[in-house]
Amino acid sequence: MPVVPSPDDALLLQSIVENLPDMVFVKDAAELRFVRFNRAGERLLGFAQDALLGRNDYDFFPREEADFFTAKDREVLCGSEVVDIPEEPIHTSAHGLRWLHTRKIPIRDADGRALYLLGISRDITELRDARVALQEREAQLRHLMERFPGIVWTADVEQRVTWLGGAGVQRLPVATDQAKGRRVSEVLAAAVDADLAAIHREALTGTPGTLAFSLGDRDFEARVDRLSDGAVMGVALDVTERRRLEAERVEVRLQRAQRMEALGVLAGGIAHDFNNLLVGMVGNASLALLKLPEGAPARSDIERLLAAAERAADLTRQMLAYSGKGRFVVEPVDIGRLVRETVDLLRSSLPRRAQLGVHVADALPPVEADATQLRQVVMNLLTNAGDALPEGGGDVQVHVTAVTVDPGGQEGAFGDEIVPGSYVCVEVADTGCGMDEGTRRRMFDPFFTTKANGHGLGLAAALGIVRGHHGAIRVYSEPGRGTTVRVLLPAGHVAEATESRPRLDAETVLVIDDEPAVRDFARAVLEFHGYHVLEAEGGRDAVSLFSAHRDRVGLVLLDLTMPGMDGEETFHELRALKPSVRVLLSSGYNEQQDTSRFTGLGLAGFLRKPYRAEHLMAQVKEQLGKR
Repeated sequence: MPVVPSPDDALLLQSIVENLPDMVFVKDAAELRFVRFNRAGERLLGFAQDALLGRNDYDFFPREEADFFTAKDREVLCGSEVVDIPEEPIHTSAHGLRWLHTRKIPIRDADGRALYLLGISRDITELRDARVALQEREAQLRHLMERFPGIVWTADVEQRVTWLGGAGVQRLPVATDQAKGRRVSEVLAAAVDADLAAIHREALTGTPGTLAFSLGDRDFEARVDRLSDGAVMGVALDVTERRRLEAERVEVRLQRAQRMEALGVLAGGIAHDFNNLLVGMVGNASLALLKLPEGAPARSDIERLLAAAERAADLTRQMLAYSGKGRFVVEPVDIGRLVRETVDLLRSSLPRRAQLGVHVADALPPVEADATQLRQVVMNLLTNAGDALPEGGGDVQVHVTAVTVDPGGQEGAFGDEIVPGSYVCVEVADTGCGMDEGTRRRMFDPFFTTKANGHGLGLAAALGIVRGHHGAIRVYSEPGRGTTVRVLLPAGHVAEATESRPRLDAETVLVIDDEPAVRDFARAVLEFHGYHVLEAEGGRDAVSLFSAHRDRVGLVLLDLTMPGMDGEETFHELRALKPSVRVLLSSGYNEQQDTSRFTGLGLAGFLRKPYRAEHLMAQVKEQLGKR
């Protein structure tokens, strides 16, 4: 093969220099004029080589820069060492300010005289800008970390602290400047009651760990994550204020619940006593009607008295509903149909300019509820929504949907939590005036109202009814932005058991009630219809009286709520004396709630106070078979 000759050394060197990415230049030692430039130098300075040769720095750069370059050149030529300038600013006509990393080398003859100056410059502008930006970000991050309301640390694979910061470090037993290189467990040992080594090992595998600790009167919650293959970061947040606020919120909710419960007990107690009085009023008035002939002048007066008493009974029912002790007739209810019917009923009573919309989802599950009570809830919400609209009109939108409440998203009615599961949601939203925080807090209080002619029991009763159905109410409202009320009702089916009742022929009824007016009315009605009556004002007297006449008594009319021995205890005592005795329970509270404790014990029936003479006789005739 033919031998290819090697390139000339000078030619090879020239080729290398011309194609270097760095600027290479040569100056003469006497006047420091440029005698050689490579292509990179031409590109950097923006001049062709012919324009550069024979000129010095003062021909291309500002005087201060030229003085600096000249001083460095003299330093190199007078010395024997290479001068390295890591960051050298230079203003170019083509690219503006650039930063160079320059090495300057003297070229000497055999006698050591400096003949030329060789310079090699690398443009590091982008690298320097990136480094400066990184340093600025690091400074900002360090500034933030030092003011972070907690503690931040990084640690290596051996769990030794590589960095520590945050406002909370002042509470540590180890100073910040002494923490680096020490184990994390040693730095936090006084505060943390946890296996920090295990947490850090898990974090290195990609599994974050958490821990909680206290430093003096401050509480911290920390999370440890992998930072890189050989490092972890721990971030501990000061949660003292958050925990204090949570504790205050719990206390407020507890106080509110206690207040609502106290109001409920008060309302229930008032309604109970009022019901007993109404029994005498309604009962004796209805008994008087039975005794008066048709066309008697006094009949109209008594009928007006009964109508007034019935309105008073409605008021007690609202109070009982608020207290959660109202009478519920539970059955499967199509809530969508109920809402549509109620809206149609109220449509004409809403403001004329109100835009009313009803949206019911398909295939809604039934709600086990008292339809009459739920209709009252919907009516109250719709009426309030209409009253909140401005004179110019507005929107009232009703949505009925199926929702699922899971353990992580429980909703509550003023602190009452509901059981996770399936619910039907009735939402009534208006574009009215809305409510401020003070009004929103009191809107369910009995007798609180913003209406000139309101009595303040509508929403209180609605809350009681919903609670009685094991549901919840949520209210969202802001002044000027309307109000949205969401009612959640459990979906499901409850089978009601029925019981066959043998008929008895005895004609004596034992009436047990601590209210004389109730006993007097019941005795008068029963005797008017031909029954024999025994009376007792309390449980102990009743047991004694029943023991002496057990063979005569065919039915007992028993009040549930009495001082001393209450109705439930009296019931068991009577059954112990005569297991076959028929007991008719009487109360003004929730039938389902009151009779649930007698399930399986053969309770004959329930008579809700206040009752008329015909209501009492219908129950007595059913139990005793009297015609």
